Amino acid sequence: MESTFREIDGIVHKGATTPWQRCMSLVHRHLNERQLHAAHALFLTHGLCHNTVAISRLILAACSLGGGGGLFYASLILRHSVAPPNSFIYNSLIHAHARGADPYRALHYFRLMLRSPNPSAAPNHHSYPFALAACIAIPSFFSGTQIHSLIVRNGLASADHYVQTAALRLYTQTQNDISQAQKLFDEFSQRDAVHLDILMTGYIRHGFAAEASCLFQDALAAGFELDKHVITTALTACSHAGDLKQGNWIHSYLVEKHSDFLKDTFIGSALISMYAKCGCIDEAVKVFDTAPERNSFLWAAMVGGFAVHGFANDAILCLSRMQDEDGLRPDGITIRCHVCLLPRRCCRQWSEAIG
Repeated sequence: MESTFREIDGIVHKGATTPWQRCMSLVHRHLNERQLHAAHALFLTHGLCHNTVAISRLILAACSLGGGGGLFYASLILRHSVAPPNSFIYNSLIHAHARGADPYRALHYFRLMLRSPNPSAAPNHHSYPFALAACIAIPSFFSGTQIHSLIVRNGLASADHYVQTAALRLYTQTQNDISQAQKLFDEFSQRDAVHLDILMTGYIRHGFAAEASCLFQDALAAGFELDKHVITTALTACSHAGDLKQGNWIHSYLVEKHSDFLKDTFIGSALISMYAKCGCIDEAVKVFDTAPERNSFLWAAMVGGFAVHGFANDAILCLSRMQDEDGLRPDGITIRCHVCLLPRRCCRQWSEAIG
């Protein structure tokens, strides 16, 4: 432990002279678990367990460790802290648990916020999106709708973009009835590309790719400012719906008005997949050959396009080119997604091609 304290002394900011400055300089760095324990001991030594701001930064450092150990230690700090917890502390714990292995724990801390008599611990515009993210991770549509009711009651539903986005994600990812998500989307006074992308993705996830394409057309007519994510999702909708006409129109639209988007490898991959799944493998090859930059996603889309059409030799050749021309090795996702589409006799050649 003594060596750890010496290590802690070494990473304390050289200009820190007071106990407060020394401790604060520690928690603003990325600490490992051993260093965090030593920093906690230093906080206790200097009596900072009574300071809510100090404890909030220590808990944030513990949450940043990730994994069960860091989150468990963060909960211990909170439990044994003398300082009353504020919304920053609860938000740190809710956010970390919502992204971790136990999202139920995030809702536990959210309930503690609601029950707290301390005004500084009341939920704010950060708390609700984190709590809704936990509902999505569980998934629990019932808990999510309860939180959404609180949001509507306190006026954040129409005032905060991040809260609106989180609520829309809830309705598209935890509810089978996509019409409720559409209703929520229609109620937003200011809709943007982020909201549009979430709703379109929800339609595709529920098997309504054609409706996602119609939503994209309506957004264009309404003058939406589209981004790369929306374009990629629109092309994915065309792939699922087999809508070559719409996909070809989007490609032409990009060439005429957003040629810089064609440099994006995700849009390139979506174009290749769209043409391949709509039966135009030659167009897919043209997009691939003219791509200014090729990464593993672009190669995987091209390999998948050949595999879907049963062009086993072309798919295997593509794998060899992937390594020879760009020095990229196919990952497990590429192999699992496409090897099942090839004839059994080609599996050995596939294995040889990837080494």
